[in-house]
Amino acid sequence: MVTHRQRVDHAANAPAKKLAARRGKDAWLKYFATEPTSTKLKVTSQARLPDGTLTDIILNADTAVLTIPESEYTPQQLVRVGTTYYRVSIYNIAKPFTVGKTFDGYLKPNLIGVVGEFLSDTYPSAVERKLNQVKGLPRPYYEYLTALVEFAADHTNDLKKQKVQSLFTTTGIALDQSFIQTINNDFLEVLGPLFLSSEPGFIINFPRDGNQGLYDFEIDRVHFSSKRAVGHTNTIKAKDILDHLVIDSPLALQYPDEVDLISLINATPAKDAPEKLNDWLTTRFEHYPVAPGLDYLLPPEQLRLERIKLETIVINWINKSGTFKFDPIVQHAISHVLFVRAHLNSDGTLSVPPIVTGDEITGIVLRSKGTLSEKIGFAI
Repeated sequence: MVTHRQRVDHAANAPAKKLAARRGKDAWLKYFATEPTSTKLKVTSQARLPDGTLTDIILNADTAVLTIPESEYTPQQLVRVGTTYYRVSIYNIAKPFTVGKTFDGYLKPNLIGVVGEFLSDTYPSAVERKLNQVKGLPRPYYEYLTALVEFAADHTNDLKKQKVQSLFTTTGIALDQSFIQTINNDFLEVLGPLFLSSEPGFIINFPRDGNQGLYDFEIDRVHFSSKRAVGHTNTIKAKDILDHLVIDSPLALQYPDEVDLISLINATPAKDAPEKLNDWLTTRFEHYPVAPGLDYLLPPEQLRLERIKLETIVINWINKSGTFKFDPIVQHAISHVLFVRAHLNSDGTLSVPPIVTGDEITGIVLRSKGTLSEKIGFAI
């Protein structure tokens, strides 16, 4: 039997329940209904499986989550944590830092104003000032990058390491693969000097045009290149190789095919390179399987795609046939450069393998962006 008090309590609670449900659906419509969104949990709670089954798995407050859009509203929002999917209460999901947006700019030194000379002991603060002026950089991302600068300058400091790890998760950067790639491809060049030393007395110099080709920065006139430690991430232009090669030198005479190929790439416009290389390989090497010619009557866009396909065929053969040895010539060109090869770890911290010299770099191959907008380069 329902008592009068129960009726009164039910009547009092009904508007609150309706209001909470409405707010949940409003939040879903505003933030989570149409596209994946990086955010975090407000409080520690138990997770549910995607089918709604409650689990013993505890997700801590500030856990980074990626919300997964669904066709209709449910108060148990589907989210991804790392590579695993769960459901959590929509009321426990924090308002995103940036709704529907991420940072789509660049963090290369010359593009954020890190150019010219800096004193080593004031370089970290100079970088932080430059970051503060980057347009479109979300504030939480700025806070993580400045923490990363401080950690790179003092990477044995456990407190700075913990700060980096915490911000990497709570800002949602851990789920933003595009921004992680920007850090690995661009910002490691900015961090490069900090991997070496933040002691006073050194002069750091970044080229003003940002396009020196063989190096990213100097410390007391010694050339350094700072790149991602995993894979071939640095591309050297044919011109930069030839500028350091004497054509009649013993090295050039020992590798005539390689020198002629590098010279051809340098002299040929990017869009014409596939045909020129295909023709040159056909006349130079009997074992080259001639690639199909191009139909110049095709519509312009289709012809461009066929050129890109031909470029891929040519580059794959050059890299895999065993006909060419680029290492000695390229090593000679970069022998004066020291390579700092770092990498962003899965917890947002940094790994910095030992520095290597240019003549220790091996496995050099051709690489193209696959757009015919830039000449083929040499990946190291």
